Amino acid sequence: MAQFRGTIQGNRGEASRLGTKSSGLRMTSNGWKSGIKVITVYDPDTNSDTHTIYATGGSSGVFYRKLIGVFADGDVKLNGKSIWEGDDE
Repeated sequence: MAQFRGTIQGNRGEASRLGTKSSGLRMTSNGWKSGIKVITVYDPDTNSDTHTIYATGGSSGVFYRKLIGVFADGDVKLNGKSIWEGDDE
């Protein structure tokens, strides 16, 4: 049974893919010099879905990967700090 669903749309319409708790879901979106990679997995230790987002070097062949943030069931952390900390709303 699917735990995750991903969609993408380009010049040939929309497509979707499913991921299970064991397979997860991985996605990349690249320009020539920059891109992103999203890795979605189920974490049995915390019983939560975790989405990890990286900046990448894109399609040009320059390899780098820098962590942008980790999102897990309502808690969004950027550089290790919850974005909700200090939010008075």
